Amino acid sequence: MNCEQANTTIDIFDLLERLGYKEDQKAGNAREAYFASPWRREIKASFCVNRNTREYFDHGLSVGGVSVIDFIVKYLEGHGKLAGISDALVFLGSLGYGGGGTKPLFLSEQQLTKITDFKNTESDLELIKVEPVRYSYIFDYLQSRGIPNRLVKKYLLQVSYHNAKQQKNYWGFGISNQSPDSYEIRSATKDGFKTALGKKDISIIKGRKEEGTLNVFEGFIDFLSLLVFQKVDILNHDSLILNSLSSMNKALIYIKEKKPTKCHLFLDNDDAGKKMSTRLIEELGMASDFSQCFAPYKDLNAALVADIAKERHFTFEL
Repeated sequence: MNCEQANTTIDIFDLLERLGYKEDQKAGNAREAYFASPWRREIKASFCVNRNTREYFDHGLSVGGVSVIDFIVKYLEGHGKLAGISDALVFLGSLGYGGGGTKPLFLSEQQLTKITDFKNTESDLELIKVEPVRYSYIFDYLQSRGIPNRLVKKYLLQVSYHNAKQQKNYWGFGISNQSPDSYEIRSATKDGFKTALGKKDISIIKGRKEEGTLNVFEGFIDFLSLLVFQKVDILNHDSLILNSLSSMNKALIYIKEKKPTKCHLFLDNDDAGKKMSTRLIEELGMASDFSQCFAPYKDLNAALVADIAKERHFTFEL
């Protein structure tokens, strides 16, 4: 099957059915049918298909068309796989079109190729593209962690990359670190798979003031969580994000060179986090452990989720 055949012979209604989407009988009418968007998560059906022309339109994204190929490319991208025309044709074959697989493949969120589907070293990964976050799955995931869209847009990046070992493309979200062309990324999934593109290193995020206190976090989600707790978009002082416990020595070198007057430590409430806090306090002398402020939760983000759910209320006086 080629592009022309796909676009002229495949009916969008049949395609949606094979993908597992059912028409919302309450939302439709004689001229239009409505489905939950195949491109993003939503509760209320807003993906409209004209029954006569077969033109589709996602009201949530203000995007539509009639091309089956374009539909599939966007479908795959929305579910975490970078895709082109050839990928779309292969995928349509897996659904049983054009004499493809004998058993249609109905891809769900769990079945799609995701960042968590492999175990490789960072050396297997090659950077493709870095851009502002645009996939709704990333925004939805971070909203479930209590991080608002404005902070996602301000601090995070969407990173596309190639796994040379698997010969597959993936995407994640994250921040740059101190090494050139290097990024700390993670997946928009519950397990929050983490990896690095380029070299693993610490990340520095500037605050309003040039000197003074330095805030230290294990991960960038904790940094964003403190912003939410403080109800600000930028902290008064600089922040150091370790990205990995293995970055301890790099962090110490940076701190000793910058010579902040104080260090506020927001490390995890577990054995590893406690050991790191103890070492920083012993070596620096002017570091304070703030982990008790969000106890009994493991980290700042877990405390934020609990706070939003009104399970417990937290306040931070810095």
